[in-house]
Amino acid sequence: MRQALVVSDDRNFRRKLAAILVSLRWQARAASTFEHAIRHLGSHETRVVLVDIEMAGGQGFELI
Repeated sequence: MRQALVVSDDRNFRRKLAAILVSLRWQARAASTFEHAIRHLGSHETRVVLVDIEMAGGQGFELI
């Protein structure tokens, strides 16, 4: 199954986007922080990462 990671500090946005991805037959995971996203990417094969660029601390750009 195709795996995607949604990275955002906005809880509602993460949930809604993950639900949309699941409805499109993706396995969606979510991360609320830069650190959580890095840990996830280090241990899971992920095909798509959707990143909130304007996360607290400006770390969205660092993830890219």
